[in-house]
Amino acid sequence: MSITDALLLGSLGSSALAAGGLGANLFFTVVSLLQGVLTSVSVSVSHARGAQDEQRVPDIYWTGFLLSLLLSISAFVLLSFADPILLAVGTPTLLVHDIVKYTGVLRWATAGSLIATGLMRSFLPAIGAARWLLWVALGGALSMVS
Repeated sequence: MSITDALLLGSLGSSALAAGGLGANLFFTVVSLLQGVLTSVSVSVSHARGAQDEQRVPDIYWTGFLLSLLLSISAFVLLSFADPILLAVGTPTLLVHDIVKYTGVLRWATAGSLIATGLMRSFLPAIGAARWLLWVALGGALSMVS
């Protein structure tokens, strides 16, 4: 949860802040676990490049892209049914409703997060283009400032 989220949600009250924090943690836990699956792309690309089999790299990329889309569907479904999961782990019932509303919005970001962060963070360094990650991150940060 970022400072901006804390300021905005904190102004709505302590339960909104708690729901935002728990919802964000649930989202990032799910997405981080699935991004770990996508690290297999970097291993496969590195293996193909090491074997001087460069023509396999585009196929590996598109397979990773399809995998990230399939994983985002599973994350979307999981976040769509967050309430039974939250209740099963003992989350207070009063917070569950607000957390589900928060994750209901965040679930739409799973595909972008898995493709941009998961796939690109694995693929670009494997093809020797890691500097693009830096420029995209700097560009994104600058666009949020303006």
